[in-house]
Amino acid sequence: MQDDTKEWNPGRADFWVQFYDDEDGHLREKEQQHKKSRELAEGGSLMDHYEWFMEYPLYEKKLLAFLPQVPTARTTEKPMRWLHVGCGNSDFCDQVEGLLSDQLSVSASPPAEVLNVDICENIITHLARRFPWRLYAVGNCCDLHVTARSASLSQERPAGEEPWFVLDNTLHVQMVRQSAVDVVFDKGTADALLSAFAGEFNPNMEAYVGEMLKVLRPGGAMFVISINSEEVVNPYFLSAQDGDKSFQLVFTDVVELGAGGLRHLRVETLGSRYSCYGYTVVLPAD
Repeated sequence: MQDDTKEWNPGRADFWVQFYDDEDGHLREKEQQHKKSRELAEGGSLMDHYEWFMEYPLYEKKLLAFLPQVPTARTTEKPMRWLHVGCGNSDFCDQVEGLLSDQLSVSASPPAEVLNVDICENIITHLARRFPWRLYAVGNCCDLHVTARSASLSQERPAGEEPWFVLDNTLHVQMVRQSAVDVVFDKGTADALLSAFAGEFNPNMEAYVGEMLKVLRPGGAMFVISINSEEVVNPYFLSAQDGDKSFQLVFTDVVELGAGGLRHLRVETLGSRYSCYGYTVVLPAD
């Protein structure tokens, strides 16, 4: 992700630092403007929960339609490993357990480990204190320090099981293991990266897609919710390579927001129409 002083847009790290600033960031300003709102009174601070594009119920059916096409989702004995990139302060991670156990009959307990990663240290620090049962990490989605080996890094795990990620004591990502993740979830992160080089080839987007392909195992998948068209997004995914691994587009659908979906105080919308793309990680055919 960009981090220079030439422009101010969602493709820059400092945009998000300001957005989540605890004193005078966008969310705090929005709270002040709507401090008498029933939604704030009932749901709590926007710093604790805020969504891009839409709340979970509006895209749940799309995700459910896609996941049966994901080979690793059919293996139910072990918890699935999910990576939520550009998580912000979404509560998506709290929905995954119900999605897998109730809808897809995953029997593992817990059914998933969801690592929530964002480049913005201030919001990750806040959320990790506020919700200590969730897994949060500070990391750049274009460079997660992917490695094929982690023997030199220590983290408590059951004997014989290698950790799939390692964090330092400030929650910064030290390593994500190559080919260890089952599902990557992206709601707006690709769009933020694409905004930095509108209409041009985007090196950040290329790096991001390549990094996600590295962390995903063969048979894994990436689910993307985006305001961008297939013609914009697809070239980055379909040209990515990691050894023998590549992405294949297997699912597309659209979410159309009604008037109610556009008026939520707790949601940042950028229009009423969003595309859902599902990519699986494939190997060359024998």
